[in-house]
Amino acid sequence: MFAALALLAAPVYAGSTKSALVYETITGPEVQTIVSGISGVSGVELGKDDDGDPKVKWQHNNLNVVIYFYGCNAGECNSLQAYAGLGMTNKPTPDKIIQWNKDKRFGRAYLDDDKDPCVEMDLSLIGGVTTNSIEVFVNTFHTIKDLFAEYVGFNS
Repeated sequence: MFAALALLAAPVYAGSTKSALVYETITGPEVQTIVSGISGVSGVELGKDDDGDPKVKWQHNNLNVVIYFYGCNAGECNSLQAYAGLGMTNKPTPDKIIQWNKDKRFGRAYLDDDKDPCVEMDLSLIGGVTTNSIEVFVNTFHTIKDLFAEYVGFNS
């Protein structure tokens, strides 16, 4: 029984190429490796969040990006959340953030406790995702983050 459960948690190859690797759970080092191979990314670092779960942070277009991990068991996690917070002096109004959320399909926005604008996006690995899907998720978030920074008037 335990052997069967271990097989379910391990990545599965859907073919003979690495891009066909299918993840139902993923570790911090695996995400760090995937993100490190994406164009325009720098300073990729692996760390832990306040709950001891993995997090991966990096810079893209002079903005910090973090992936937080959820649904973790022994470092194997079944969902990811990309996050970017924009510390600003001239903060956007709540109405501006509400309008973003009404107009945009991807990238949930809010004001944090300091009233700084933040944007985040989630990816569930339940059912399996490929390495390419994770790369697309990160690149999509980069686009959303850049559009959001422009929308709220952030100057890096």
